[in-house]
Formats: sequence, C-alpha cells, structure tokens
Amino acid sequence: MAEPIPVPIEVFWPAFGVIVVAGIAGGIVNCLLSDEGFSLPYFDKNKEGRTAWHAGFLSNIALGIAASFLVWAFGANEISNWLRQIAVCFLAGVSGGNVVLTFLQKQKIELEKTKVDAYNSAFKESLGIPEEEPDGDQNEKE
Repeated sequence: MAEPIPVPIEVFWPAFGVIVVAGIAGGIVNCLLSDEGFSLPYFDKNKEGRTAWHAGFLSNIALGIAASFLVWAFGANEISNWLRQIAVCFLAGVSGGNVVLTFLQKQKIELEKTKVDAYNSAFKESLGIPEEEPDGDQNEKE
C-alpha cells in the first residue's frame, strides 16, 4: 500500500472549500432524485408530545458534505487531477448517506476482525498451540 501524501495546510483549506461545494451540489442532486424531493425543514410533535425537528433537504446536504469529505480524505486526495477529485467528491455527495453508512460499516467490520484475531491468538496461546506463519508455498511440506 502506498504511503499517504501529506496535504499542506495551504492546499487543505482551498480543497476543503471545493469539497464542501461538491458535497452541497451532490446533496442538492440527491434531493432532486429522492421521492421526497426538496422538503423544507419543519417541527413536528410525536406521540409522546415531544417536539422533533425534521431537517428536510438540509439533511441531504449535510450528508453530501460528510460523504464528500470522507471520500476525499480516504483516497480521492491521491488523485492528481483536480477535476477528477471534484467529480469523485460530487458523486459521493449525490450518494450521501449511503457512502457514510458504508464507510461506518467497513470500519466496524475491521474492528470486529481485529477482535476476532486477538481472541483467536489468545485462545491458541492458552492451549499452547504455536502461531502459524504464513507460508507462500504449500507444496514444500510434502
């Protein structure tokens, strides 16, 4: 895996502005594509009598910005062409919540895998089973 390229602060803030704009544009397109359309924010009382705020189109835009930033931070910033970076961030903004949810699920799976590996290692150690080393060629044992 390639080493991440550090982003200088002089590049980050203009890039962040572009990411936010791409996320907003993607969130707006997401609103236009959804069944609910461009719903305005409103307050509503639930069954318990509590007032709840429904963000409407603002939630699509916020998720578009979050998705755009996540995609940029975890890979799109390595694309050398700025236009392609913006396009990737825009598409992430259109996908919005799906990108954020997929990212969170991936992080949870990696965490669970780490836990399972640790439990497996501790179990083998408690039984005195030596750790298996990865072997590139299985035919050498025969």
